[in-house]
Amino acid sequence: MFQALNKRSTLDVIPDAEMDRLAALGFDWLLSVWQTGPATQAVSRSNAGWRKECQETLPELREEDIASSGFAIQDYTVHRDLGVAAVLAVLRQRLQQRGQKLMLDFVPNHMAPDHPWVDEHPDYFVQGGESDLAHAPATTSKRAS
Repeated sequence: MFQALNKRSTLDVIPDAEMDRLAALGFDWLLSVWQTGPATQAVSRSNAGWRKECQETLPELREEDIASSGFAIQDYTVHRDLGVAAVLAVLRQRLQQRGQKLMLDFVPNHMAPDHPWVDEHPDYFVQGGESDLAHAPATTSKRAS
């Protein structure tokens, strides 16, 4: 939230002055714009270490501020808290006006346990079990249940 606006912020309310400041710093990549879900939100909210780190960065942190890991994607659509796809398109235009480009990430293995593909397309994932994890824990992941 931009404190000066005193309201919840979406991508379409970023002030021009802030856009100019970020442009001067060279930022052109938005991370965590994709929709996350309740499964990983619960994990993020219950992890004491992550909560402590967030509170060090944002002392006025509230429970509702902890959305989820931006790497646990439920759906590759603009996160409902940030606006809609049209809002992202306008942000892209505003960046272009400043000579910047917008880069968004699509990393297929950044799936949340509640991403539809987990249940609808298990064949998209390399399957493994407990013995695989024990044998090669650094190179093996287990499908979320």
